[in-house]
Amino acid sequence: FNVSTFDQVDSEFTDDFMDDYTNGLTHLNSETGNFQGQCVYDRNAEVGSNIAKFYMYDAKQNLVDGFDPLDTCDGQAIMCCFGRDRQFGDNNGNCHIDDCEDADPADNSNLCKTDTRAYPNNDPPENEIHCHGLAWGADDNEYTRKLMFNNFFYVSLYDHMYSRGYVERTIRREDDPAEFRMCDCVEKMPPVSRADCTEVSINQFTVHRDVTSGSLVATAPEKLDVQYNACRGDGRNNDLSTYIKRLVREGRFSEALQYQAYETLVGYENPNDNHNEAACEAIL
Repeated sequence: FNVSTFDQVDSEFTDDFMDDYTNGLTHLNSETGNFQGQCVYDRNAEVGSNIAKFYMYDAKQNLVDGFDPLDTCDGQAIMCCFGRDRQFGDNNGNCHIDDCEDADPADNSNLCKTDTRAYPNNDPPENEIHCHGLAWGADDNEYTRKLMFNNFFYVSLYDHMYSRGYVERTIRREDDPAEFRMCDCVEKMPPVSRADCTEVSINQFTVHRDVTSGSLVATAPEKLDVQYNACRGDGRNNDLSTYIKRLVREGRFSEALQYQAYETLVGYENPNDNHNEAACEAIL
């Protein structure tokens, strides 16, 4: 299959730029304005159009290549936690056309603590945050691993920034100097109560029995057709902790890495609670 890179999304999206973007930096995170819908202007319009086109073609038909540091995630999962909504009119978050200054995303999680301070309540400077992740199987040839950066493109740039306007890390550096990123390997992220989750699926291989040898032969499709859906988990869908639980049950994820991921996803015992402050209090 063909391979695409992030600088084919937009020529500005080099590996260094993507490293900065996932660290909550670059104009994508610092500016306010729409990438799609109403009142889309200049560079935002160009970036939005490029992201939408990449989603329609490359992200569905090609393998997307990764970049440092996310291509070295030992924990088989990546999570993004966003702290600001920069785009109005998309029915997500609380940015409005006449009120978008420091607007919050839709709240689906709680930040528990960073290396410098605890956040026991959903009060400033935390306010409302939104976390979303992805995970993949252990085998090097598994399609979820091969397509991890397809999924990351979808989760970060398409589904959350382009579609919803969600950007920036949960706490701005001027409010908390701790070194953590907007998107990172799950084992490196600050502990939160939970995260939503997206999984990929692909079109089926063709399987037939060879008439000479009698063995089964699998033939790959001529063209990929990658689909993006809410994760199907054990106990709840659209939840990163329950999806990891399912991968463990299926033998695709080790229990050791599951326990490591649950040090970040501390509300794993009650994944249906989007406002699980008790899980944060338990680790504080």
